[in-house]
Amino acid sequence: MSQRDSVLAPADSSTATRVNPATAGRPARTILLHPLLIAAYPVLFLYSRNLDEVSPREVLRPLALSLGIAIALGIALALATRHCRKAALATSATILAFFSYGHLANLLLPGGPSYVNLVSPLAAGILLLVVTAILRTRRPLKRATQVANLAAVALLAPSIATIGLWTAHRLFGRQVSGHGKAEQMANPGSADSSAVNKPDIYYIILDAYAGADSLRTFYGFDNSPFLSALEKRGFYIARRSRSNYDQTGYSLASSLNMRYLTDLPARSSSDGTLTEILRGMIDDNAVARELRGRGYRYIYVWTGVGLTRIQSADEVFGDDGTAPAPESFERQVFGLTALDAAPGEWTSEFDRHRAFIRSAFRDLSVASSQPSPKFVFAHISAPHPPFVFGANGEPVNPRGPYVDVDGSQLLQRITRDQYRAGYIAQLQYVNRQTLAAVDAVLSRSARPPVIILQGDHGSRMNLDWTSLAGTDLREPFTNLNAYLVPPRVRGHLYSTITPVNTFRIVFDSLFNTRHQRLPDRSYYSTAQHPLQFTDVTYRISSAWSSAAR
Repeated sequence: MSQRDSVLAPADSSTATRVNPATAGRPARTILLHPLLIAAYPVLFLYSRNLDEVSPREVLRPLALSLGIAIALGIALALATRHCRKAALATSATILAFFSYGHLANLLLPGGPSYVNLVSPLAAGILLLVVTAILRTRRPLKRATQVANLAAVALLAPSIATIGLWTAHRLFGRQVSGHGKAEQMANPGSADSSAVNKPDIYYIILDAYAGADSLRTFYGFDNSPFLSALEKRGFYIARRSRSNYDQTGYSLASSLNMRYLTDLPARSSSDGTLTEILRGMIDDNAVARELRGRGYRYIYVWTGVGLTRIQSADEVFGDDGTAPAPESFERQVFGLTALDAAPGEWTSEFDRHRAFIRSAFRDLSVASSQPSPKFVFAHISAPHPPFVFGANGEPVNPRGPYVDVDGSQLLQRITRDQYRAGYIAQLQYVNRQTLAAVDAVLSRSARPPVIILQGDHGSRMNLDWTSLAGTDLREPFTNLNAYLVPPRVRGHLYSTITPVNTFRIVFDSLFNTRHQRLPDRSYYSTAQHPLQFTDVTYRISSAWSSAAR
């Protein structure tokens, strides 16, 4: 962008420097790069730190919005002040203040909500002083503009370099791979599309639903009434079940493909971003493919979680296709901004989240009336935070902006007592809705269905997202695992079963396939290094054994 000085500063003639005869008649030009570079910086910096988690298309919209806001604000200030360098500097200052809101809020968060409430007036006051100083000065601001340009380039350069090197590696270092969206099973058995015994199969994931021992130990809550109610309906409860992974994407990619993710680190180097790979494995999964080969229809119940949004299903409930899946990257970007200071925006996000959860339980009942045989997969994002329901289903709006973090990240915002109370209240609501949905499915099914209720992982109040040493491994891996299955399947279930073996056992028992059991293992990884898996199977068992003594 370039502007003529005669346009930039008509009021600065009193401070004009002596004219150089060699350049007389040649209009000086000033390049105003810094507002655009500073507007791009927060988006590209966050992207450069999450290259394996975020696809490039997720970056485009927040980047375009950020640049568009900067351009619009710069033009408006230039028209108002008739001084482009002043307008550009005021725009850069405003953008910095706008994107600094989240960082300031996080710094003050340990002091409590009253401290966080100081962020908006503090940031607004500092911004007002800076912008006023810029607009009232009679200096030409050429030197200030040059310094701002250089500072913005220095700020953005490391992120651009990181993204460029990573992109070059993707383009020129990619190896030819035989992987599709998901791995084919080595020995799936023959498809028996003419089999007489084709019960409807429901795979219902209750996100972060903890096992009974964990609820008793960490939350002081007795969940036996709910488990007893399931048992009265014929469910087998795997009382010592553990999840295979402590994160949703890995857990569901594993259970729906009936295998461990041993090749995931290599694939993330050659087959696209980690998020894209996990989405593909969950969407086009081995369980659905095998059941389709046996004449099943694939029905998916969506609850607004972009990572588990199934697009390959024959029918989808809860997603009319008119709105894009919520992008966690975009939410992270604008979660840093002053937009998070708008309580009305927070409330609408909580309302939307509640609506997804309510509709998921309702849609399970609707799905049960669809023609058989069918495979129904539902990922219900509760009792996982945010805690938006009271025990009786009453709406609860947590203080502050909408976030869906948990573990050590959520404990930066709320106390442990608040975590326990919110989790248990939401779990009690989920219990009632789950039993109602199960009863609806049973009453509408022409023949006894297979229903699997499973926590993709346990609750995670004691999960440290940055440290294995800081994590009590008993909690994040101890999950709900309940099966309503025919007797010939039930006979092969066992108390320590993990989700990777769920469909191996169900298929081998129902359809005489030869998947066979895998060893039951649990793997921990941090948010910063998600592909550095540590086998914690025996640590979990030892921790529970030590606690029992």
